[in-house]
Amino acid sequence: MGVIQTKNLNIGYDHKKGTQVIAEDISVVLESGKLISLLGSNGIGKSTFLKTISGILAPLSGSVFIDDQPIESYSSSILSQKLSLVLTEKLPESSLTVYELIALGRQPYTNWLDQLAPQDISQIENAMVLTDIMHLKNKKYYELSDGQFQKVLIARAIAQDTPIIILDEPSTHLDLYHKVKLFKLLKNLAENTHKCIVFSTHDLDLALQLSNQIILMKRDGLYFDTPDQLIKQGVFDHFFDDETIIFDRNNKQFRIR
Repeated sequence: MGVIQTKNLNIGYDHKKGTQVIAEDISVVLESGKLISLLGSNGIGKSTFLKTISGILAPLSGSVFIDDQPIESYSSSILSQKLSLVLTEKLPESSLTVYELIALGRQPYTNWLDQLAPQDISQIENAMVLTDIMHLKNKKYYELSDGQFQKVLIARAIAQDTPIIILDEPSTHLDLYHKVKLFKLLKNLAENTHKCIVFSTHDLDLALQLSNQIILMKRDGLYFDTPDQLIKQGVFDHFFDDETIIFDRNNKQFRIR
């Protein structure tokens, strides 16, 4: 059974003027040990989907389950031990160091005094080693570049040590070298620690090469399968509404005509 499951899920927003439906009838099973990328054009609803399956937004209709339990049945403290989240929103201003920011990932497990036990310290240091940011530990987080800050947020999620990690465009501010390192880190985490990792990205070629499964949101519906199966189905052939960008099935990449 999947770690995350959606059944007949409709996502969107309720406004005073009515309901805005972003995507409808989403039924997927996301399993542990998988790196799952979420692809789609800007404005298609990727962030809305991630916020819905992580409990930030309520579904318009349908259901989200985590470990076979409705997501709304979890308290916030228990849910934070199931799921860690890396969003693109900026943090409130503060003078936290990198180490202190990553240590916040241990809050679901610390006592009421927020004292760090040896196990907490070990998780924090391991997260910094995995993301290659140990040299930044004493820096104030506002002194970091966008790329460095993104890696710190990922380290905080790793330190939280949850079976599910959800990330909204984690590679946005990284150069190609660090994008590849990030994708490989996430894949190793998924496969070696049996986590379910779901992330949205615009790095299509890397996602096709390194993801175990892909969720593709398009105007005509949602597609979910392995990269090879989706390629065989031809769903990437007309990904862009531009005849100068074509998809090369043999090499699993987009190229300019």
